[in-house]
Amino acid sequence: MNSEKLVGDSDMKVESELHTKYASPRRLSQELKDLLGGNVEFEVEMRHNVYNIKSSKPFNVVGDTIK
Repeated sequence: MNSEKLVGDSDMKVESELHTKYASPRRLSQELKDLLGGNVEFEVEMRHNVYNIKSSKPFNVVGDTIK
């Protein structure tokens, strides 16, 4: 479902993966904005059927928002 790891020397401190079956791109973007707040940077890249999410703040998409 969701895996998380710390990223080395970068502004994006946390890297996480989420399968695309759990959220559409639009919903994921909105949930991340709501969860992380307006002043936190994040980036999402979709590879095949997995979102690769990088953020400057730790988060848990599956447990916190998307059900």
